[in-house]
Amino acid sequence: MQTSVTEVKKPHTNFLHALALIQHEALLLQQEQRFYLLSLARLQQLKQTLNLTLAPTSQPLLIPIIFRLSDAQWQVWLQQKAFFEQIGFVFMEEAAQHKITLQKVSAHLRQQNLQHMIVSLLNQSFENLPEFLTALLALLAPLASPPITVLADAVNLLTETEQLLAKQQQIRLLDLLVEIDWQPYLTQLTR
Repeated sequence: MQTSVTEVKKPHTNFLHALALIQHEALLLQQEQRFYLLSLARLQQLKQTLNLTLAPTSQPLLIPIIFRLSDAQWQVWLQQKAFFEQIGFVFMEEAAQHKITLQKVSAHLRQQNLQHMIVSLLNQSFENLPEFLTALLALLAPLASPPITVLADAVNLLTETEQLLAKQQQIRLLDLLVEIDWQPYLTQLTR
């Protein structure tokens, strides 16, 4: 009579578990026996970028904003208008008068100072969309990213960002993680 022994295997899990909020600046995460820090500022910036680039929802403004552009700003406008369109801005332009009228904006930007934002962007030149988004996010940073002081808020931010990341293939959350090497601390414990 043969006895068969079935090996019980621990299920392989790839989940990141949020353990703690570190000085309101980072999230301590665990994946199996590895530990990581995740910058909350970088996570907020990633979420803002994803909100702006993944099928942005444009909402009409109650009062359209008119911009009369200098010759230099008009040239920048011609180069950058595709960037504005890709993140949900809708303008009507009048080339003869170097005038653009903002009619719709991404729902994620409605509460921002749109006049300041657009003039600031038109006073700079960008080669590609990532450069444009970096400058835009720098303008938003002081207002759009309230400090996170509660672990539950950090976990919600992580969850919302993961859901947005699932809709695209270019960016991975793992690229933002900084692994913690516990060995120096464990060595101190044995002294």
